[in-house]
Amino acid sequence: MLLNWDQQAQRTVDAVHLEPEFDVLGHSHSLSVLREHKREAFVDGARWQRGEFQGDESVERVRVFLHDTVGVNADSETARRLVNALLTGA
Repeated sequence: MLLNWDQQAQRTVDAVHLEPEFDVLGHSHSLSVLREHKREAFVDGARWQRGEFQGDESVERVRVFLHDTVGVNADSETARRLVNALLTGA
């Protein structure tokens, strides 16, 4: 089987620089698998946090802040839109 230069180079790199494996609670995981789990956990945490901030309690706090600090009487829908805009950057 003939390999082109790129394939041979990749095989050599793979043989010399093995991806390290880490023991996590008795199970062996490669670095790429651990990175993917970390990314998924971060995304799940961000989704949960965004949901918490979009909750009625946060919206009410924003409405009260607008009233007490800025002097604007905003309804709940306006406060909810403001919270969504702050969370999404839109």
